Amino acid sequence: AEESSLVVLYKPLFSLHMLIYDTLLPQLTHLPADDRSSLLRGRHFAFIADSIIEHTPLTFVKKLGLSLPPPEKIEELKSLPYLVVSPPDDGNRIPLPGEKGAAKVRYTVNMLAPPKRRSRLGK
Repeated sequence: AEESSLVVLYKPLFSLHMLIYDTLLPQLTHLPADDRSSLLRGRHFAFIADSIIEHTPLTFVKKLGLSLPPPEKIEELKSLPYLVVSPPDDGNRIPLPGEKGAAKVRYTVNMLAPPKRRSRLGK
């Protein structure tokens, strides 16, 4: 399958960022809301989290005296595999008659049935 058609279901980095967010959030409640939101949002938070994941926390994290997740937990989460799925080789095709999910052929006594009537609202 092509690289672009692959769908990633799970990235270990997401779990690491959530662990760090859940660890830092209760410790930053004493900061004003504006400062707290700037630390826990977007690229700034991703930069802080990546520095903690690499075991080189930024100086302000050290100055605030924040307790960080244990390195063993971080390494354990980093070692988890990516879960990636790809589409089937035959693409997104309509099932053939007789296959699961195919349209049923309707019969009356020894004859093909006429198509069902559709209401005008459904058109």
